[in-house]
Amino acid sequence: MFHPWKGGQWGLSDNALGGRRLLVLGESHYSRKFRVWDRHPDMTNWCVAEFLKGAGGELRPEARRFYAKLTSLISGRPSDTLSADDRRNIWDSITYYNYIPWIAANEAGVAPPEAMWHGEAPLAFQHIVGRSEAEAIIVCGSRLWARMQEGLPGAPTFEFEGTQRRARLYGPDKAVAAPMWHPSAGRGWSTARFRPVLAFLFRHLEDQRVRNGHPPPPDAEQRLEVGADGA
Repeated sequence: MFHPWKGGQWGLSDNALGGRRLLVLGESHYSRKFRVWDRHPDMTNWCVAEFLKGAGGELRPEARRFYAKLTSLISGRPSDTLSADDRRNIWDSITYYNYIPWIAANEAGVAPPEAMWHGEAPLAFQHIVGRSEAEAIIVCGSRLWARMQEGLPGAPTFEFEGTQRRARLYGPDKAVAAPMWHPSAGRGWSTARFRPVLAFLFRHLEDQRVRNGHPPPPDAEQRLEVGADGA
């Protein structure tokens, strides 16, 4: 499988997320260089590292836009207001992993083959969630959200905040997960639209921490503010 990106400040109380352990879950990698079904364990780490290089990195423009949108979402700020240090601080504070553990396609936007969704993919995801001790998971894409439920049918599901949005609990520590549209979806995706999903995840885990005798960081509410639309 692909090794997840795990930031060097993951879980530390003074990181960009106040110590919240957020896992960003993508669907798959695609590559024009490698074959479908190939395994390249370090590809996820390579992609994030290339994004953090800025203009000097080797990512394709569509991949760079994907990572830039995620950074804007987590920071709550438009991409063009973030410095290189800002981007690094965000990625140093999170874990990022793709659910499909192989090269899924040679072009962006192509759905992974049916066989990739079964067997190893859900097992590897469960392993990553347990090993990382993630508290919150934001899921990139409606298709991934639906297929995860097929692979892990026992995950408790509940509605939140009186909306039609759904959340689930995964792993031994009951990490709370919620979906958003995939950042590569184009029109309709915006930081302002999906920042409330991230805010819900953080509020849920803060409630969990309080119940377990661990109060939230002093600036928790400030860090939950919805930033400007960065899409």
